[in-house]
Amino acid sequence: MTTRRLVVVTAAIAFILFSCINAPRDSIYDPNNPNRAYIVGIVCEPDSSPVDGAVITLSIDEQIIKADTTDDTGGYEIEDIIPDIYKLTVESPLYYDVWEQYPESLWAETYLDNYDIFLDTYVFEDDSIGTVIPYAFGAAYGSWSIVEDNGQPEKHSVPNVYKGEDSDTTEPAISLLQQTDITAFYFAAKLKVLSASGTDWQVGIVYRFQNPMNYYLLKIYADSIVALKVVDGAEVRIQGVAQIFSTDIWYSLAVEYDNTHMTIYLNNEWCIGATDGSIKQGQLGLWVSDSNTGTAASVFFDDVTVQLR
Repeated sequence: MTTRRLVVVTAAIAFILFSCINAPRDSIYDPNNPNRAYIVGIVCEPDSSPVDGAVITLSIDEQIIKADTTDDTGGYEIEDIIPDIYKLTVESPLYYDVWEQYPESLWAETYLDNYDIFLDTYVFEDDSIGTVIPYAFGAAYGSWSIVEDNGQPEKHSVPNVYKGEDSDTTEPAISLLQQTDITAFYFAAKLKVLSASGTDWQVGIVYRFQNPMNYYLLKIYADSIVALKVVDGAEVRIQGVAQIFSTDIWYSLAVEYDNTHMTIYLNNEWCIGATDGSIKQGQLGLWVSDSNTGTAASVFFDDVTVQLR
C-alpha cells in the first residue's frame, strides 16, 4: 500500500511539473501569448481637425518598440503588440507639444478600436519670429509678436514665446484663439510678466469672449488672483484670493469650466471655485493690461493648452 501511494504521489508531482513546463500561453501578461494587442484611432487638434504626419510610438525604457505615422485623415494603427507596459507618445509635425501617456498597459487581447488622441498644447516653436497672429489664433488687439526667450527651459518650452504688450492707454491687449462658441473646456497658459512693465500690470486669460465689452477674465495682479467678468465694458468681480506675484517668474494659470461652474488653478493646484453662467459661450484668449495711462505691461506667454469638453 505504501509503495502504491508513493507511485501515485510521484506521478502527480510529475504531472504538475510537466503541466507548468508546458503551460498554455493563455495568460494576458505572457509575452508569448499569441493574442497580441492592437490600437487604432485618429490624432486630432482641439477642434477635431485631423493631424497628418504625426508619429505615434510605443516605447519601453526609451526604446521604441512599435511606431506608426498618421495619414491625411489623422488615422493610425499599431498591431501585433507584445503584452507589456508602454509609454505612448505622439509627436506632431508642427505647432504642438509632444503628447505622452504613461503607463499604458497593453496586455494580450487588448483591442482598442477608437483610441483617439487630441493634441492640446501650442508651443509656438514653428511660428516665425515677429509673427503677430500665430497658428490657431485668429485676432489680436494691441501689440503681439513671437519672440525668443531661452531662459528657464525647465519652466516652459524654448525658445519661442508669444509676447503681449498693451499700449500706454488703459485699453488691454487681447489675442484670441480662432474657435468661437466654446462653452465647456479646460484652458491653461504659462506666463511671465517682464520687469520692464509698469507697477500696475495686470495679466491673464479670457474665456467665453464675445466682444471687447463682454467676456470672463482670470487675471493676476502683483498681490492677488481674481476671477471676474466684463459686462458692457465694466468689470464685475466673481471671486479672488490674495497671492504675491513677481516679475520675471513663470506662472501657470488655468480654468476648467462646465456650463456654470468654473474651477481655477494656479501652478496646477486648485485655487478658486465659483459659479456663474451669465455669459454662455465665446472664444478663449490671452490678456495684458496696465491700469495707468503712460505705462505699459509686457508679458511672455507659452504652452497654451486647450481641451474642449
